[in-house]
Amino acid sequence: MLYDLLHDYQKKADQNVLESLKTSNATCLIQAPNTGKTLEALSIAEILKEKALYITISNDIIHQAEENIKKFNVNVDMEFITYHKLMRLSERKLRKLPKVLFIDECQHIEAPEFKKPMDYLESIHPDLKKIGLTATPIRDFDYTEYIDEEGNNIKGKKDVVHERFNDNVAFTYKLEEALNDGVIAPPTYIRVYHVLKNTVKDYEKKFLQKYHGEIPEDVKRLLNKLATYSSQESDILKKYVTKGKVLVFCTNITELKKTITHYQMLYPDATILEYHSDQTKKEQHQAMSQIRRKTEELTFFFVVDKFSEGIHFPSDLSFDTGIFLRPTKSYRIFIQQLGRLLSLKNVLILDFVDRISETGMEKLY
Repeated sequence: MLYDLLHDYQKKADQNVLESLKTSNATCLIQAPNTGKTLEALSIAEILKEKALYITISNDIIHQAEENIKKFNVNVDMEFITYHKLMRLSERKLRKLPKVLFIDECQHIEAPEFKKPMDYLESIHPDLKKIGLTATPIRDFDYTEYIDEEGNNIKGKKDVVHERFNDNVAFTYKLEEALNDGVIAPPTYIRVYHVLKNTVKDYEKKFLQKYHGEIPEDVKRLLNKLATYSSQESDILKKYVTKGKVLVFCTNITELKKTITHYQMLYPDATILEYHSDQTKKEQHQAMSQIRRKTEELTFFFVVDKFSEGIHFPSDLSFDTGIFLRPTKSYRIFIQQLGRLLSLKNVLILDFVDRISETGMEKLY
């Protein structure tokens, strides 16, 4: 059985979930990215011997789970579905779904667009079993208010464990524990602020229009400061990024295109790949095939959202460097994107938007 191949902490997670399901139909695993939640879910399903549904955020994750079933010869009767497909199912099809649900990245199930089908499933199947999987149960920009058991009025960010799993956490495995246990290697983390040269020029044009061709001295000083950041960024890239596969997280496709132009000037011999929603399925497949090839040559892989969460890269898709260009104060986004990079090897992280201080994670480094 798959259970026999798991690490001790994963076996403990499985045991706790199975024990929890004896007294509750809803329980949750909270574990750091890249610590094997998907394998734990498959193992639990194999032990339960019940038909199950695995709900997740993308087809990429479904394909990866199916590969694991084949790789480890897991004996499970499991269907897979994305959140977006679940949302579009008719009432008749919802009624026919399995009564055991593994909800991957379960913080999403409380999003307004996904909440309705889950509410309906719970209303028609009182015995529905729900096993949630997440590294980040708190929804950063979704707020709630409720009365706790002691009668206190609680206000704050929505916690999916409270909202959907009755505050029932079967097992927790934090990033600090995974680092201390050697399950994942600590990265080399470098923080620096940057602004693209093209962005500085865009600001200058806007200020010229705003001030009718004569930019005030204090604004000029700001532009000069931004230009300094731009030149520093190029020096740092050339110093630290010299070979291997580099995953670059961008804010949007417009920024991605600007950044690619910039990097092509810095690294004219490097391979440049991109992966985002504006591409066709064929283009995405070609980019993925290229990045999975084994090579020590410098290869940049620019993404927007696509690899923010859920994907555990196989050995042929492990990255040597990660570059953060997406500003955010979200702890969830920070941990999820960091988790796409962490593995058993030391990875270089270049944080060009100072995300780690915005999310309170400096203590790890």
